[in-house]
Amino acid sequence: MSLTDEVVSPTREIAVDGSCKTCRSKYPGSRWDGPPGLRPTDLIRSADQGCPTCKILLEGIRRLDEEWEHADINSEGMVHIPNFDVYEGKEHGQESIVVMLTIHRPEPRGFYEKVRRTWLEFFTLPDQAKQWLQECDSRHSECNISTDSPLPTRIIDVGLEHEYPYAVLQDGKGMAGKYACLSYCWGKSRPFVTTTSNRAQRSYGFAIDELPATLRDAVHFTRKLGLRYLWVDAVCILQDDRGDWERECANMSRVYGQSYVTLCASHAADINEGLSMKLNEAKDGPCLLQETHDEGGPSIWVRRELSHHQFITLNDAAPGTWAEDRYPLVERAWALQEHLLSPRVIQFATHELVWECWEHSSCCCGRLNHSKLARSFLLRPTSNQEGFDELTKTWRNVLHAYSSGATTDPGDKLPALSGLAHSLEDRMGSRYLAGLWDRNLVNELLWYKPPSAMKRSPYPTENYRAPSWSWASVDGHIFHSGGDPVTQETQIAEIHEAQTVLRGSDPMGAVSGGLIKMKTLMTEVQYEYVNPELEHRYTTYVCKKHDLSAPFYPNWAFNLPGSHHIPSGTSLPCIILGYTNHTMAIVLQKVGSADHTFERVGSFFVNEPEKSKAWFEDGRMTELTIV
Repeated sequence: MSLTDEVVSPTREIAVDGSCKTCRSKYPGSRWDGPPGLRPTDLIRSADQGCPTCKILLEGIRRLDEEWEHADINSEGMVHIPNFDVYEGKEHGQESIVVMLTIHRPEPRGFYEKVRRTWLEFFTLPDQAKQWLQECDSRHSECNISTDSPLPTRIIDVGLEHEYPYAVLQDGKGMAGKYACLSYCWGKSRPFVTTTSNRAQRSYGFAIDELPATLRDAVHFTRKLGLRYLWVDAVCILQDDRGDWERECANMSRVYGQSYVTLCASHAADINEGLSMKLNEAKDGPCLLQETHDEGGPSIWVRRELSHHQFITLNDAAPGTWAEDRYPLVERAWALQEHLLSPRVIQFATHELVWECWEHSSCCCGRLNHSKLARSFLLRPTSNQEGFDELTKTWRNVLHAYSSGATTDPGDKLPALSGLAHSLEDRMGSRYLAGLWDRNLVNELLWYKPPSAMKRSPYPTENYRAPSWSWASVDGHIFHSGGDPVTQETQIAEIHEAQTVLRGSDPMGAVSGGLIKMKTLMTEVQYEYVNPELEHRYTTYVCKKHDLSAPFYPNWAFNLPGSHHIPSGTSLPCIILGYTNHTMAIVLQKVGSADHTFERVGSFFVNEPEKSKAWFEDGRMTELTIV
């Protein structure tokens, strides 16, 4: 007998509309909305009286939380379950019990299919991934990657035989095919790398068992998807050849952009952790409650609701989309462009797979179900000013997310974003200058480092990696001014020259120098510590002039001892680029003995145009160079 064939007990309490008073479920057939809270005694009684939904809930709760029946009862005698809240695809902040009803249809390929009463589906991971890929191939016109693509410079040929113990590194030039990419954390372990000395050996083949767990799992999963080729940076880039590394970094927009799918080891902090899920079956589920052998009958599963806040996401309307409790891969700066450039991504989370393509996102548990992701906007042509403005807005949100990530080598700050910059160059219609686009350079200069970033990154960078006017010159989160942009009507600054000196061959990569020459309004302000006796991470700063005062956002903690220490009370030059409803003044420091050469050291805001003018009423139009 299947669940939907159960007979409702005449002895249990039934409401006028035919629903169970305890769980509010009606049998047979209607949608279940779920109660806001449950009395354990009521649930037990209703289950004993024969309500099939209450039976499922009770058994599921007992499986996942043995202490639930002994929870504290509030003044109304209700338990608002702290760890679970039964749902049918509704958004809320609590963890949940999820009942999954699935029907297995004896199709030739075999797959699980939703039925009307299904709350969530349960799949084996490769089957789920293949279903997402097949659906994307057949239905998503924007993704449009069902045909073969040119292979990268080097590619791993994993073969199609699941048990074959070897793989081969081969040249991909002139070849085409479908390939997967791997996005992962190297961690502290020594990865399996290709160098100039072992490149030839790799081309004859290498044992899959020799690979670290994440690479080994990626090979097996690629085979299960029916793909022959896999791209992994550690294996496909010569790690001891700087020229090869720079060329391949500049090519990332094509490597990831033309991939069939990218596999992201989101939960793994180290290359030896693998792609496999870290399930505690007793607590995380899914747990099988009832297995049916009737053809077409449902099997009943239960699991906790899974959190979906740790994934790499990009929302063009909200810059702060990366959660603090994010996965290790999200902490890796390189991962952002790998994710955004890839038409399709499968993330290996702690408990499930998460799917994302240019048109849709989903997950195994079914809670993610979104269309038209913001990241697809990055790759659509822009033909007018409005399109450029939207693309600029999205780019700044990318920078906010990216600037919080870490690189093993701090010098990779610009190279780790060069692939995405290459993909946007034509759409921007602009030169790329150390992370800024010169088409709108005045507004590109209006970035700042908020106090929250100072807590994590209070020190200045040890080695040069960008001019001081570039956000890439500082560590930690950066934001852009939230006010109206500077327009031709409100702009004061006249920019005469802007240039960078490239360190290598990649025009979007690392730089060894740069400058901006301009003429704009300059004055002097005095900055001070507030609460200087506290540790640097709690110290705040203000800029003052006469009776004016404003919070100051330095690029590093000025009160730290050392060569970069700037005493409280120091007078510093500052400039303004234009008046807006949220005017930013850029604070400078003189460099060397040159009269008009400065470096950027911070900024402050003035919220009213009249007050902005008061700050600069004694200012003079000055020719200067910022390096």
